[in-house]
Amino acid sequence: MLVTTRRHDAPVPGAGRAVVDVGTCTRAESLAHLRERLAAVGKAHLLDDRTEELIEALGRLPPALVHAAAHLINEDTDSTGYLRLFIDRASRMDAPLLPGTDTDDYGRPVTASLLLLLDAARQREPAGLATPAVRLAAHLDPAGHPQQLWATAAVTRYLDAHRTPQSAPVTAGWTSSVASRWKWVQAGWWRR
Repeated sequence: MLVTTRRHDAPVPGAGRAVVDVGTCTRAESLAHLRERLAAVGKAHLLDDRTEELIEALGRLPPALVHAAAHLINEDTDSTGYLRLFIDRASRMDAPLLPGTDTDDYGRPVTASLLLLLDAARQREPAGLATPAVRLAAHLDPAGHPQQLWATAAVTRYLDAHRTPQSAPVTAGWTSSVASRWKWVQAGWWRR
């Protein structure tokens, strides 16, 4: 069994258990990840002379790198444009993280990169469903849940009630579409 934590003070009682420290990606690993992801979809040209600066701004953190790659691909944004968005988004994060919750300073880069994906999703049709869908998904099992859940009357009612701006009623087809996008966001492969 593998258990992960970012807390260095986490107890590891019991025989046969070991702590393995796993740090951030190296600069080379980070660059290789972005190159592979973008080349796989024919968008390697989006990496430019500020890509290494972007990698450092992201803290060479795997989740932030995955989010950035997805955004570059889906929004057809180059490294320079994404870096500008990332710095702006990170600077506008109004509340600091609670003491003790971000012991390795991972929170800000990962949160800012995820918020950029959410900002992009909010601009997609059907309008107004991205935020309530993410809030709902946060309560679901991160290991997965049935796709059919998103087409249920309960989910449709929830999304319709929490959607802004309010317009045409939410349909099961829309919720399934949003669910598909959410799966891609989680995997870092979200597409239009």
